[in-house]
Amino acid sequence: MEKYTEAVCKPHCKKFKPGPERPKCGSYEFIRKNLTLGEIKPIRTNGNDSHENDLKIKELACNQCRFLEGCGFRAGSGANPCGGYLVLEKFLSR
Repeated sequence: MEKYTEAVCKPHCKKFKPGPERPKCGSYEFIRKNLTLGEIKPIRTNGNDSHENDLKIKELACNQCRFLEGCGFRAGSGANPCGGYLVLEKFLSR
């Protein structure tokens, strides 16, 4: 399994399913291109995030996400954000 998948998706994304590599969300792609594993490995999410950086994350990652149209979190259905979103939220809140 790819190192970023191990650091971002597996521990933080409730939608993560092991197996063959699947398309990744926009937050994952942003993290992979812009942050090192050393910057994200210490991050711990608890699901009770304030989403204070929501507009910034939407601009940086969500607007480029292949899953944006069907995203329950963005649609306001009460769904959890993806693991990449949670990692970015914690990273930006430091």
